[in-house]
Amino acid sequence: MKRRLITISNLQTLYAILAAKPVGVTDELSPKETIHPLNLEQIQQVAQKQKATIVEYSIINLDHLFIWVIKPSGKITFHPVHLQPLRQEQNTSLSELVHQARESLEVPEKRHDAPRLLRQLHEILIEPIASLLPTDPNVPVIFIPQGNLFLVPFPALQDANGKFLIEQHTIVTAPSIQVMDLTHQRRQQLGARSLESLKPQDVLVAGNPTMPSIAPVIGEPPQQLAALPAAGAEANAIASFLNTQAILGARATKVDIMQQMPKARLIHLATHGLLDDIRQLGVPGAIALAPSSEDNGFLTAGEILELKLNAELVVLSACVTGLGKLTGDGVIGLSRCLMAAGVPRLIVSLWPVSDLSTAFLMINFYENLKNFTQLQPGDVAKAFNQSQKWLLNLTSEEAKQELEKLKSHIYQAFAGISKRLAEARINRYFQDICDRAPHPFANPVYWSAFTTIGL
Repeated sequence: MKRRLITISNLQTLYAILAAKPVGVTDELSPKETIHPLNLEQIQQVAQKQKATIVEYSIINLDHLFIWVIKPSGKITFHPVHLQPLRQEQNTSLSELVHQARESLEVPEKRHDAPRLLRQLHEILIEPIASLLPTDPNVPVIFIPQGNLFLVPFPALQDANGKFLIEQHTIVTAPSIQVMDLTHQRRQQLGARSLESLKPQDVLVAGNPTMPSIAPVIGEPPQQLAALPAAGAEANAIASFLNTQAILGARATKVDIMQQMPKARLIHLATHGLLDDIRQLGVPGAIALAPSSEDNGFLTAGEILELKLNAELVVLSACVTGLGKLTGDGVIGLSRCLMAAGVPRLIVSLWPVSDLSTAFLMINFYENLKNFTQLQPGDVAKAFNQSQKWLLNLTSEEAKQELEKLKSHIYQAFAGISKRLAEARINRYFQDICDRAPHPFANPVYWSAFTTIGL
């Protein structure tokens, strides 16, 4: 398919779509400020300020996908993608293809389908614009999906040669150009800081709280969520690296964490994330923390929206924290509410994640992030993308060495539970690493669940 030169009509279509989209935080989220649609000149200025290539997707109907690429120079290129072959030849749709690709990563029995589906998504979403993407892998590419395209694991998309997109580009996602511009302004307000400059009181790390209970199905008795000792080990290791103390177990109460969040410049929460609309307010998403006499332990997306946060980065190292209610402007849920509360950069997950691979990934991420003297736009994405590639290429022998370094934190996380259970968990991890040799985490299920939102 030939790329089309951008025309006045194409530009007007782009502007009309942006203007029609619900932008920023929708009315149902009680917006703190109104975010107006940008005009075309402002859209070009956003790309220039971000020093990034922006890729905007819009699903027009079952048969048509529109893609706009906005270069750092401000040049806009338009490319229509015809989807009729999906419907006519394969009896499917782009939405169904995204669902199948996600399922192939989440469901072990279907993982043999993943390479084919990830290549097909690459063919539709990336190949038409591949020549417009930066050749420098350090220049960020910001994907702005629409609807369930927000659920696409962009880092894991594979070209015809089997190369993952993460191996070629620094990948970021954003709910909309308008929100991206707002987070840019927020970054400027907060100023650039390095990890080295953060004081212990600036960092909030919590993991494996005493889990709250929730009914698996409405009408059934509540059941306590499973403990996550590896998440506690992850939190301990990261807190030690950042010269602070992790908040674990019964101390990680919702009341205490909520009190500390507005003061923190960096927040890392390693626990369960839920899709449920706990308070039935139309805003799905909750973080599991330790309950107290005052609450049930679930920090909901709606409650986060009511906070005024000063964090430069929030990492939700939990299952499916990036998901929520699908709208034309991306996902309403924990990620959108954190951005509305003032956070310019997030790392969240799109599907259930392995506890050991997540611990390895997150610890390595902070090691990479510490190499940046100041957090400039794109640095968080660069550091996290580096860690994803590191995990992808990690050998079995290297993984055993990483597990050895994590052992003391695992024992610490199991303290008060059982040393025998800790040893059994470590032995299981060791066996899993051996069983998946020579590269135990090469499958994208282990490293592509997490996405970086915002520069």
